Amino acid sequence: GTGTATSVNVFVNTIPNISQNIAGDSVVCLGISTYSLPQVSGVNYSWTISGGGSITALNNSASINWTTAGTYTITVIPSNECGLGNTITKQITVNTIPAIPTTILGADSTCLNTTTTFSTTLQSNVIYNWNVTNSSGTITPNINNTTINWNTTGVQTISVTAANSCGISNPRTKDVTVLNVPTQPTITGDFTVCLNDTETYIATSNGTNYTWSTTGGIVNGNDITWTTLGNQSLTVTPTNFCGNGASTSVNIAVETVPTISQNILGDSVVCPGITAYTLPQLSGVNYTWSISGGGSITSLGNAANINWITAGTYTITVIPSNNCGNGLAITKQITVRSVPNQPSAIQGADTVCTVAENYSVLFENGITYNWTLGSGGVLTTNGNVATIVWTDEGTHTIIVTPQNVCGSLGTPITKTVTVQIAPNLTAAIDGEVQVCNGETAIYSITTSIPNLTYNWTIDNGNSLVINGNQAIVDFSTIGNTTLSVSVSNQCGNSSTKSLDILVENNAPNILGEIIGDTLVCRNSDAVYTINGNSDFDYNWFVNAGGTVSELNNSSIISWQTAGSFEVGVYASNFCGLSDTVFTNVMVENPLQRPQITLVNDTLFSSNRTLSQWYYNGNEIENATDFAYRPINSGVYYVESENICGVTPFSNDFSFGLESGLFLYPNPGRYFITLRVPPYLAWYSVDAIDQQGRIVMQPIYYDGSNEVLLDVRDLAAGVYWFRIETELILLYRKVVILN
Repeated sequence: GTGTATSVNVFVNTIPNISQNIAGDSVVCLGISTYSLPQVSGVNYSWTISGGGSITALNNSASINWTTAGTYTITVIPSNECGLGNTITKQITVNTIPAIPTTILGADSTCLNTTTTFSTTLQSNVIYNWNVTNSSGTITPNINNTTINWNTTGVQTISVTAANSCGISNPRTKDVTVLNVPTQPTITGDFTVCLNDTETYIATSNGTNYTWSTTGGIVNGNDITWTTLGNQSLTVTPTNFCGNGASTSVNIAVETVPTISQNILGDSVVCPGITAYTLPQLSGVNYTWSISGGGSITSLGNAANINWITAGTYTITVIPSNNCGNGLAITKQITVRSVPNQPSAIQGADTVCTVAENYSVLFENGITYNWTLGSGGVLTTNGNVATIVWTDEGTHTIIVTPQNVCGSLGTPITKTVTVQIAPNLTAAIDGEVQVCNGETAIYSITTSIPNLTYNWTIDNGNSLVINGNQAIVDFSTIGNTTLSVSVSNQCGNSSTKSLDILVENNAPNILGEIIGDTLVCRNSDAVYTINGNSDFDYNWFVNAGGTVSELNNSSIISWQTAGSFEVGVYASNFCGLSDTVFTNVMVENPLQRPQITLVNDTLFSSNRTLSQWYYNGNEIENATDFAYRPINSGVYYVESENICGVTPFSNDFSFGLESGLFLYPNPGRYFITLRVPPYLAWYSVDAIDQQGRIVMQPIYYDGSNEVLLDVRDLAAGVYWFRIETELILLYRKVVILN
């Protein structure tokens, strides 16, 4: 039979057919652009491009990164389970940022307030943007062309860029120099010139050419030849390709050599002396003055002072000049009268006392003699003769000046006169007041006065040589002597100055020897003396070992160091030193307590000096050497003595005692025996270990010369047994066994 029927719906499909166009820009710039198709169920899209970039597809949409400018095709093929559908395409134009514009064409230089055209090569599909720096001009752009009306001078920069939908290119620039007409110039050169001179002038501006003009001259470029006297004008106009600048004018003074019409003003008949002469003072005019002779001239511009010296007829010549040269000379004739001759030498005494003296010069007719005295006396004149009563000491001057009828004074004659009075000696004699016999010494009066005679004398058989205010004295007599001096001149003598001088014998000597201890102890003081003379000083010294305290011919020396030293002394006085006297001193150390040693059969003290030996407490007669040979057994000791004193007794030394003392057995164990000589009346014994500790208590004498020592408590080892008797202390080394 037939079962239950089942029904299903079947969808019959076909390949896709996409009628829509690809959505997205067909003109793009470099970079990413997005494209899409409608999303249909069950349809897949396959995207490709013909070039120019890379594609990232996501079914019905795709992102394309355009990297190269050009025209390219996007192709999309739809598909489903039935197969591939129709192909959809889209053409794409890919643009980029425009290239930098080509070189800007136009003038490199222009003028202010003018319009200039500039251009660059035209590119398609771009917009041109023109600009100029600092708004220095008004721009009227026209695609790839522009006009600029310039309103600012200087170097200005034009720039142009190209732009499209993708961006703006780098700018292209051009520098343009904007000029104005030249600035008003300045003129440099000589503004005061001479007639017919050619001068060069310089105009300073920013012009390229200059036009010169003048009144009163001939122009050749910037060289002007001045042909007309007086004030003239010079003008210059600057020019460049923008036109003419403002002109500049200066005044020029055109001169010629000076012409002086006036005569020289001043006396034409003169006496010897200074006369003034002048000419008119004119601006820019200099005068050169000269004379034909008869004197000297001092000129200052338009004036001159002439010192007429010699009588006669002379000519003054003056030449005027300016910067154009010398004018005509002006002259004036001068007659110079004579002056009197200098008088003859003044006759009369050159050196006088305070009295009246007559002075005179030779008489000459027509001459008046004017006498003057600067100081020092009373003057009475009578023509060519004068009398002077001198009143003041010193140097004074007489002057005689001749004068004639012209009123001129001749050259004066002078005479210097020294007026003296009886001298007064106030200074003391300078020199030594203590000298040695046979010595030569110089003495002087410290102030030397000229024109004085010095009178030196000395007594007591000594002699001198006089040298003005000095005397050289040779002393030959011992004792007191007096040196005297006075001064004199033609007017009298001074009082006498004296100096007492002691003439001493020559260098001292010392008689006798130094008295004092020559053997002393260290750290002691000793006094030393030499026979003395109260006229001498005594100088003590020691070469080492102590310090000296001087007491003239005695000294105290503190001896501080042991050894052998020299003490010296010498005498001195004003005339020198004596020979030195010496003495040797032995300084000993205080002795140490002596120690006794036995060498062979002889006992020796450690102090090798005077000694005293003792035996069993008794002094040994005549045993005073530092060594002693004993003949009996017993206890010996010694004491020493030197300059410092006696020492304490030495240590006791037992001689021959140890032969009767025994400690046995050695080594020992448990018990050992001590036997002492029978003559000893007392002893004790104990034991000491290697660390110095007492390890056995003392055992004392019990009336027996033999004792048994119990050493069982002592550990095995080495011990010192100390045995003390009334005569000696002994140590014995014993080895104790286990």
